[in-house]
Amino acid sequence: MLIVKYLFALLPLVWIFWKIDFGNLTVTIGEIAWWTLPAIVGLGLVLMFLQGMKWWLLLRAFMPAISLKEALVYHFKGNYYSIALPTSAAQDIVRTLLIARKNDYAVAWGATWVARISGLIVLVIISMYGLLTLDSVLLPKGAFQVLIVISILIMLMVLFSFSKTSTKLFRKIFRRFIPEKFLLIVENIRDGVYFYRNKKRHLVLVLLVTILIQFLMVFNAAMILNGITGKWFISECMAFIPIIEILCLSLPLTPNGIGIRDGLSALMFHQIALPVEQLGTYIILGFFTILLKLVGGIPILWEMIFRRGVKR
Repeated sequence: MLIVKYLFALLPLVWIFWKIDFGNLTVTIGEIAWWTLPAIVGLGLVLMFLQGMKWWLLLRAFMPAISLKEALVYHFKGNYYSIALPTSAAQDIVRTLLIARKNDYAVAWGATWVARISGLIVLVIISMYGLLTLDSVLLPKGAFQVLIVISILIMLMVLFSFSKTSTKLFRKIFRRFIPEKFLLIVENIRDGVYFYRNKKRHLVLVLLVTILIQFLMVFNAAMILNGITGKWFISECMAFIPIIEILCLSLPLTPNGIGIRDGLSALMFHQIALPVEQLGTYIILGFFTILLKLVGGIPILWEMIFRRGVKR
């Protein structure tokens, strides 16, 4: 069943490359600026580091003993294992499961939830700004309505995360259907999130890092487009890339949103009137960002070698 879901979600990718003239695609690939691939690799590694550092800042609020190195090891491992897992949030889940085995699981999951919520908030703000700066001709129908719905959902998530009063009624209902053991785990995690209300300095610092991360992610897309077309599409990327990322996160169907992200990217290319061959080139270059997650295998390999050395 899982394989069927993956294949179904990959249909947009098949549809895109079915429409491409591979002769023109070869020409387009040959015209890519020489600096594009090194820039993708460099910026991709910087983003991975900043994402791990952001998570560490949140963990450190209640785990002062945890080092940046330790948090980054878990983060890069999560990136590595998430390559084969559905949804772009798989790295969050994997790294949290890894660190929760040896630390307070409520703090680990609380930090992950706050990290994800802060990222969604910044993505929505960037997309709103981008849509407002776009030419009216480029505005997709219903874009603002979609963002408004997403904003309301995020506001509800924030409310339920940081207000015990708002979840009081739901807790009474859930107690009738959920075993007490599992409900206790959920409530502990909720407390792990709730306690961040008293860590305002950490939250402000995390928010600043989040803004940097999300702007670099948008810039990464604009940089790839510049390498392909020779033009900067900053406003267009600010408008569309955050929505694409949010939807890929919300639809846990394929590894890292492959297929889903590509189908949504096709809509973006249609709006800004770029040919399908350039879309194909954009998708191919985008795969390098995913392959960068293989770097997370380095600490895993290191531990395997170290353990063998100890046994000998």
